[in-house]
Amino acid sequence: MPEVPGRSRLAADHRCDNCDTGRRNARSASPAREGRSGLLYIMFIIGIIVGRVEAEEYAAGTKSWLPALRDSIAIKVGYAYGLRRRELTMLEYVDFGPNPHMPAYGNFGAVQVRWAKGTKGSGPRRRTVLTVPQFEWVVELLKDWLSPSGRALFATADRSTAMWPSERSGSVVVRTLDRSFKRARERAGLPDELTLHALRHSYVTHLIEAGYDPMFVQHQVGHSYSSTTVLYTSVSSDYKQKTVQRMIAQRLAGREVRNDD
Repeated sequence: MPEVPGRSRLAADHRCDNCDTGRRNARSASPAREGRSGLLYIMFIIGIIVGRVEAEEYAAGTKSWLPALRDSIAIKVGYAYGLRRRELTMLEYVDFGPNPHMPAYGNFGAVQVRWAKGTKGSGPRRRTVLTVPQFEWVVELLKDWLSPSGRALFATADRSTAMWPSERSGSVVVRTLDRSFKRARERAGLPDELTLHALRHSYVTHLIEAGYDPMFVQHQVGHSYSSTTVLYTSVSSDYKQKTVQRMIAQRLAGREVRNDD
């Protein structure tokens, strides 16, 4: 394939954990069986977007590969932090910072969400979202995006601190990312219920299934009420079965201790 002048190494190298596995396996899986929040489908849809970037950036004369690269990375970052769509588009690169308890993540241990959804009449609220081990692949992705081979390739990059600069000025809007996600979903042949916002639901579900305290998850996603977080959660049948088995084992162990006494 011919090289495109100024092609970004990031476009060829960037991946999220299990994206390729998802892209290979999802074709033989059933959406109805896995559910909207299945990690397999999330990785598959992101893998399709990555494939589009790779194809377009090698296509001689194509000018859309850089916006496509930006959108794919933005979608993955939104997924890795469970962000609302507007929160994602309003991000600035200065919003990222270290978590002193996780020095391995460097300057990407947490992100300050300054345009979070507020209560009616209160305006936007701030919150800090921590980088969690299940999504630590986002650290390298962010490093690459903020390197000279990523965000800086936009002619408008030096005009603002926007994380996702547009081709003209300012930052991308929600409609732009929605459109990119829809195209990827259609190419993947996935159901319309899988939207960009569905990634936020999946983030909640993955953390709950990984054993995080529901209160921690609630704060991560910025919900005022735990009942909202519950509505976002759609755990798998396998998780439910393992939970029941664990509770039965704990109860049996308790009975054995009482009998010994």
